[in-house]
Amino acid sequence: MIDWLRYVAIGLALALALAAYVEFRRGRPPGRLALGLLVAGLVLVVGQTVVASVQLAGGHHLSEPATFIGYLGTTVIMLPAAGYVARLERSRWSSLAIVVAALVVAVLEVRLQQIWTR
Repeated sequence: MIDWLRYVAIGLALALALAAYVEFRRGRPPGRLALGLLVAGLVLVVGQTVVASVQLAGGHHLSEPATFIGYLGTTVIMLPAAGYVARLERSRWSSLAIVVAALVVAVLEVRLQQIWTR
């Protein structure tokens, strides 16, 4: 995994959570900023997944490969799922769904790095 990409993904996920939380507090569905950050976060997470997959295929050894793969899959699924909810349910609650998904992605990125470096 690439450290700088992980840091950017975590920062972007936290910025997304903040932007979506502001929309939630205003009682609005996610705005353009939140949706743009969601797409950018998804691109970064997919990029990190591709890099990790290539390195795993190249022989990188993990102490907990099943946990790592499960976390990696969950990280990739969270943002598109939140985006789908945001498009389907155009209320303030879709903003809250994005907040939760973004926070989960940030925590999973930290956890993925912990597993990667053991």
